[in-house]
Amino acid sequence: MHLRSLIPSVTLAVLLAGLPAHAQYAQPQSSSADKSDLVVIAITQPSDRRQLSFEQRGLIREESVKEGQSVKKDQKLLVQDDRSDRAQWQSLKLQGDSTLEVEYAQKDQAVKESTLKRIEGMAQQNAAPISEVEEARLAAERSATQVKLAAQEKEQKKDEAAAKGFLVENMTLVSPIDGVVEKILNRVGETTNPEPDHPSIIVVQNDPLWVIMYLPNRQVDQIKPDDSFAIRYNDKQPWKSAKVQFISPTADAKSFTRLVRLEVPNPEMVAGGHEVQVRLPQQLAQQAADPGVASALK
Repeated sequence: MHLRSLIPSVTLAVLLAGLPAHAQYAQPQSSSADKSDLVVIAITQPSDRRQLSFEQRGLIREESVKEGQSVKKDQKLLVQDDRSDRAQWQSLKLQGDSTLEVEYAQKDQAVKESTLKRIEGMAQQNAAPISEVEEARLAAERSATQVKLAAQEKEQKKDEAAAKGFLVENMTLVSPIDGVVEKILNRVGETTNPEPDHPSIIVVQNDPLWVIMYLPNRQVDQIKPDDSFAIRYNDKQPWKSAKVQFISPTADAKSFTRLVRLEVPNPEMVAGGHEVQVRLPQQLAQQAADPGVASALK
């Protein structure tokens, strides 16, 4: 074997030896596909991971899923004991929908206005004192205000019902993504904690998967957002295409490496956390062999 064919792999291995622990994913291998290419080892991870918490404390009444179970978006996961809150919600809805208080106030207003007209007529005939007219007028005005107040209270009950309904709906956790239940942290009968760092359940999305690798700056500079790389899990599998999903805008200050994240379809639902082979094209392999890369990392 010629020494020239070993330069890309050997150079990159030397460079990666000084990387921090988190940047040790991209490990060089020899390529069986094309001697001008370079194969590195990267790590897969879920493309989404949601730690879900309830908005308020409460007892878990129902578990609708199990750990390891596949779930669809909006599928019910966990339910708090919402029976008391749901009863209050129904009561507020009835009050908000009821028109009885408004109708009663309107009829009372009609009575007061009729009384005012009668007393005003009597006063014109000197059959009622002015003070009685004033009392009747104030009573009519108060009844008109009572109509407005009843209408306002009706709208307030509607708002309270809507707020209580929102609270009740949030006492059921649903999956925000298509994924797999990774862990259930609150079981039936346990009290939930609304703090974000105390989730009740964790759901991950493995389709698509992300492929994480750290490469020297000189190599990353050659990668474009719409580029694709060939990946596979082992030598027995065919290569499949993974598209660049993210390129870090900043490099590690010690190793001068940057994160490159690929996205690959995963209909087989292979779990995240596997090592995969990523085939770097010829121009990136040449960058690994460029002495300028080595001098930049010293």
